[in-house]
Amino acid sequence: MQQGEAEAASRTARVELRVAELLTVLVSALDTAPGFPFAVLRQAAEIAPFDAGGLDHVASPPQWPDFEPQAPSAVGRVFGGANRYEKAMAQAREAFAAASAEHAAAERDRIARLAARQQEYAQLVAAEQDRVRDHNAGVDDLAAAFNAGEPEVVVAYMAEVLQSTVYPDGFPHRYRLLYRPDSKDLVIDYELPATDIEHFQSRFS
Repeated sequence: MQQGEAEAASRTARVELRVAELLTVLVSALDTAPGFPFAVLRQAAEIAPFDAGGLDHVASPPQWPDFEPQAPSAVGRVFGGANRYEKAMAQAREAFAAASAEHAAAERDRIARLAARQQEYAQLVAAEQDRVRDHNAGVDDLAAAFNAGEPEVVVAYMAEVLQSTVYPDGFPHRYRLLYRPDSKDLVIDYELPATDIEHFQSRFS
């Protein structure tokens, strides 16, 4: 007998606690979820640093000492070294000129590719800045519309607030919103769960 009474008292206490929780949920929501400032919707441009891909590295040009042949000694000149030196010198000049021309062509190509990469980066930066500017302008327009009391914006904002509110388990999320701009009244038609004892007893038994 005493055990049955204790179980009944326990169930009753849990039901009363649940009823109190559900009856105060909307008031609690106003205290804990007052909404969000429109400023949190604004964005900042996220732009990665420019990556030159190695094109900013300038290769060293050919150096003449690396091509210049060694001059013959005095003895070598006597045995035909002078002619061989002149021939080697002519070949060295040709090789140096060819290497210099190749380096110059490679530099022109590097500079052109670097410029193209910089232009592409500048276009990406401009596109991101335009996107963020348009987005933030939209947020500002939305905030202005809300402050002006445009019904659709007010209802949409308050719906977002209600959706972000934390509710107890089993609490329905069905509601209707109506904003009267003339009186600036917001009517919330919210479906509350049943509060009869049998309903809660069945949930907790």
